[in-house]
Amino acid sequence: MERLIVSTFSEEGSITIYLDDLQISKQRDQTEINLVPGSEYLLHWFIKGKPKSVFSITVSSPRSAEYNLTKRIGHGGKEIGGYHFKL
Repeated sequence: MERLIVSTFSEEGSITIYLDDLQISKQRDQTEINLVPGSEYLLHWFIKGKPKSVFSITVSSPRSAEYNLTKRIGHGGKEIGGYHFKL
């Protein structure tokens, strides 16, 4: 098994993280989940908060899924995003 480690931060808002169709995090924290080698995954998120406030999402493990995003929430107060990875 490989371990997915996702850390999130939102200055003034909330971040909900999903792995495929499973919600794995709804807080500003670190989440760890076991993954099956050889599988494909879609990590995606929804952010709601004060426009122009900063949020970040970091995947530090496994190496094939490493990702780092730091961005400001747009004028509408909502952001979505995601990416696909394979182990």
